[in-house]
Amino acid sequence: MMMRAAFKRGSLLSIASVPPQPCGPLNMAPFFFFLIAPMIYVAATRLAAEHASKADIAGLREIQDSFRDAVHSNDVDARVFYNDKFHLRVGEIANNAFILPSLRRLLIDHARIGKIFYRPSNARMLEELHEASRQHDEMIDAIANHDPDRAEALVRAHLDLSRKNMAMYAAPEGMAISLGV
Repeated sequence: MMMRAAFKRGSLLSIASVPPQPCGPLNMAPFFFFLIAPMIYVAATRLAAEHASKADIAGLREIQDSFRDAVHSNDVDARVFYNDKFHLRVGEIANNAFILPSLRRLLIDHARIGKIFYRPSNARMLEELHEASRQHDEMIDAIANHDPDRAEALVRAHLDLSRKNMAMYAAPEGMAISLGV
């Protein structure tokens, strides 16, 4: 609900337009995700960098170890699960009652996008997957060092990895099926 309100406000300011009804056949979720996610992910990550305890960092490292294992074992569902768990934990560490509900909603779309991103179809996407994993490690280090500026730069770069493939999320390649004619 907060995201739709932000879009309506943006529409009034001529920044973005919002269809009056939920999106029809074209999946606009990736567009909305990449418009709103940076604001929420940056805020959560900056706050996490300000508030994280040693126990919080240990928990993030444990989640990241599982994510890294999923990347190396080619387990798409585990990649999506542990990526979601990683970003949710960052939001919980941020400890902000206003950001966490929006982050939870964004993570739903993030998981949908992840089902494509975490199933790389070429060498470039495979390298981006490994880069995303390295960025998680670097985000943990920035949070552990209580460096919100570095954490912000990393989470922005992290989102940009998947933003580059946005057309693939909104309009995946069609299926080749025989019509039997």
